[in-house]
Order: sequence, then structure tokens, then C-alpha cells
Amino acid sequence: MSIQSKCRCEGFSLLEIMIVVFLIALLATITSYKIGNGNASAMESEARQLIDKLSLIMDESILTGSSHQLVIEKQSNRYGYYFRKWESKSWQNIEEQPYKLKLLKNGLALDMELFEGSLEDEKNALTINVDGTFSPFTVKVLEYNETTKQVIDDVAHWLISGNNSNNTLTIEHVFDE
Repeated sequence: MSIQSKCRCEGFSLLEIMIVVFLIALLATITSYKIGNGNASAMESEARQLIDKLSLIMDESILTGSSHQLVIEKQSNRYGYYFRKWESKSWQNIEEQPYKLKLLKNGLALDMELFEGSLEDEKNALTINVDGTFSPFTVKVLEYNETTKQVIDDVAHWLISGNNSNNTLTIEHVFDE
């Protein structure tokens, strides 16, 4: 009679370990993707609100015969923007909605660039003339790292462009590589 002994080895099989590692990696990838793009919908919302307000202020400039400005600034580590009107030989902040100061959500930043030929006195202010025209410009809605106090401009962002040749505003989602 032969004695056959069953050897019961303790531990996990290689296949079980591989499945667990795969699941952990998959969850880590999904989590990092969601965290990395946590501001994506907020960036889009801010960009769309800003372009809507720019369209409104263009119409307001034409209707009232007054120049207006979009001013972008950073206040206490938060970016924001507001509009002002040329009145009594100076710029006056507009305190009514939707033109008064709008601070962006924490973690978002604005970067405005005025192009050559711009007649702007200030780097952070875009003038909308009485006829609704403006200098060519772009405004980027970007992520902002509050810990390092730096704008993150090498990831996807929203870009608002103004073209004075045909007086149009455009918005697009830009993916940097």
C-alpha cells in the first residue's frame, strides 16, 4: 500500500497575487485621473462664464457708448476678474452683477495675453471700446497649485480668444503635450 501524502502549502498563488496587484494598479490609475482632472469642469465653467460676460460687456459698450475694461488680478492667492467703466475721466469699478469682482475657485488661475498692436495701458486690463471692438487677446483658465503658488500651464486648459479683425470671441479646450 502506498501512502500518498497531500502537501498543503500555505500562502497565495502567483495568479492570486497578480490579480490583486492589477486591481490595485487599476484603482490607483482611476483615482489619480480623477484627482488630476478635479478642476476640469470648474475650468470649463469659469471659461464659459467669462466669455458670456465679455459678450455682455461688448453689447453694453455699444448700447451705452462707454468704454469698459476686463481686469484680471490675483488677490490673496486667488485669481479673479472684474469689469470697470470709463466715467468722469477715470476708470470706475462696476459693482453690479454680473460685472463686479468674481474670485475663481481655489486651484484655478487666469492668464491674459494682449497681442502686438494692443493699445492697452495695463498688462492685466483689456479695453472694450465704445463700438464693442477690442485689441486681440487670449485668456487662459489654468490650474493653480496653492502649495507651490505656481500656475500649472503644461496640462489641459481653456483658452478664450478675441479677434479684433472680425470682432469675435472663441473658446476652446487645449491639451498640452
